[in-house]
Amino acid sequence: MAKCKSCIEGPGDIEGHADMFVTTLSGGPMQFRCRACGTLWMRSGTKDPQWTEALGNEAGAMLPQAARNS
Repeated sequence: MAKCKSCIEGPGDIEGHADMFVTTLSGGPMQFRCRACGTLWMRSGTKDPQWTEALGNEAGAMLPQAARNS
């Protein structure tokens, strides 16, 4: 699926953008998925969050809410 406009612009701040939700928690970066286009993102840090696309870096335990929404 093609990236939505918000993912093309890139996530920002602590929450990413309105369609993103947490999918996994691990000892490393938190992972988020976009409800609109399915793009998977990783975020490290909270004061100055650094966002990267998580393509091929899926890790951690899937949260129950993420399993229902994907």
